[in-house]
Amino acid sequence: MICQLPLAGHDAHLCSNVVNAGRTRIGNWECAKLFRDMAKRPKTKPAAKTDADQPGYKTTGINLPADIWELLNRVAFERAKKYGGRPSVSALLVDLVQRHRKELEGELKG
Repeated sequence: MICQLPLAGHDAHLCSNVVNAGRTRIGNWECAKLFRDMAKRPKTKPAAKTDADQPGYKTTGINLPADIWELLNRVAFERAKKYGGRPSVSALLVDLVQRHRKELEGELKG
């Protein structure tokens, strides 16, 4: 069993049961303790940036009939093939709303 974990601040040491291979020989219980201690360390990850993190964006969920969702999804994939980038139903919906924005705003007035 070879675990290449630093031992008490000495990065060059390795725990191993290989004799005379340039590695420090320690017992398996010490190696197991190192694994346990490594698992207890808090894992810090940078927060993933999404469109929702940008100002002016909101994340939402909408209920759509299956046939409309399939159509939107297929069009998003076709646009991705045609123009490059990732398929995005959200981008497609933004584009559709922008095209028909005046009609939608007219419904608010009337």
